Amino acid sequence: GPLWEMRLLAHPQGSTTNAPFPEPPTLILRDADGLVLEASVQHSVFIELVQGRFLGADTSSTLFVPGGARNDSVAGFVSFPGVTVNTPGAGFRLAFTRCPFRSTLARTGCCKTFES
Repeated sequence: GPLWEMRLLAHPQGSTTNAPFPEPPTLILRDADGLVLEASVQHSVFIELVQGRFLGADTSSTLFVPGGARNDSVAGFVSFPGVTVNTPGAGFRLAFTRCPFRSTLARTGCCKTFES
């Protein structure tokens, strides 16, 4: 199959408790040739939090996404404005999963990528 690239434009940094990330996580979806997907090609992208470690202990941070964890892409761009993590711990990551348009995470055809 094609090689998909999901590049994070503005990588969120650890912030104070319940503070939104300085810039929303925004992804560009590219095709196998490196071109930004055309407007007619849409996917659903899901955002999840992968726990990190804080002072040697596992964290139990929670991710709040005002618009919901799924975002249907428009012309190869996906953005998650207003994202907050209640207790950002060192080393947490955001995971993004690209799925067929308007589907669920459980559907076949989903492709997960982690951004650290």
